Amino acid sequence: GRLPLASWINQEKLLERVGGDQELLVSMASLFPEEVQKCMVALEVAHSAKNAREVQINAHTLKGICNMFDATEAANAALDLEMTAHDGSLGSETQINTLRVELDRAVEAIKQFHATLGQR
Repeated sequence: GRLPLASWINQEKLLERVGGDQELLVSMASLFPEEVQKCMVALEVAHSAKNAREVQINAHTLKGICNMFDATEAANAALDLEMTAHDGSLGSETQINTLRVELDRAVEAIKQFHATLGQR
């Protein structure tokens, strides 16, 4: 079974990563959903346009954003697609769907995390 949403998010660790700046963490968490959305749209456009380079760039960006919040599954799906695109291939529908599903889960978790931030 899957871990409950946001259970993999360690607030202390994330705070450490941003130098203990809670406000920065809050704003990063609030931007996460739209950043992910933006990259995913760009990635899908690039995929339709058969532009492997742009698929790679957007997958790479997504990987970075996800790693920032320890969204490992989503980051791995992005890395998988990044490597594929790096080899000049566009990636399969399956790869893209997996990435989309994992990103949705990450976004939900970060939204929950964001809602609980600053409440303790």
